[in-house]
Amino acid sequence: MEQKLDQLIAVLEHTMGLYERMLSAIGEELAAATASDFERFRQASTEKESLVSQLKKTEQCRDDLLRTIAGTLGIPFQKINISALVSRIDSPRARHLSELGSALQDLINRVREANRETCMMVSHCLMLVKRSIGFFQHWTRLSTVYGQSGNICSDRRGGGRLVSDTV
Repeated sequence: MEQKLDQLIAVLEHTMGLYERMLSAIGEELAAATASDFERFRQASTEKESLVSQLKKTEQCRDDLLRTIAGTLGIPFQKINISALVSRIDSPRARHLSELGSALQDLINRVREANRETCMMVSHCLMLVKRSIGFFQHWTRLSTVYGQSGNICSDRRGGGRLVSDTV
């Protein structure tokens, strides 16, 4: 049992490291979006995708450990979490697990908030771009002088003539 708890602590510490890297990648993504640096934004997004994949694997490992520990303690797997585990064990690891659980939850909340802010910033930037494009499309459609290509269009009278009908 002690060995499984040590493994769980190691997995939780690894998970914290991944979430800290995720927070850094989200910050880099926001900075890249603000600076309109597409390559930097793409790299940060790629890093996030890699971290999500690693977090899924770590989550599976954590679930396997908790399933084993739950079986040992006679707790249904669906009802076990760090708090339930800490209340059931009488070990010096209980306090460490409790602290890890709280720190991990705080870190996850910070990641969630940072990701939300970045998403809002990117959405706002996209909205500005769409409005700018819409503004210019509106003026090119209504123009009788310039077409959408930017070239001068001839009018219905044959075009190319000044107000006095002479060139």
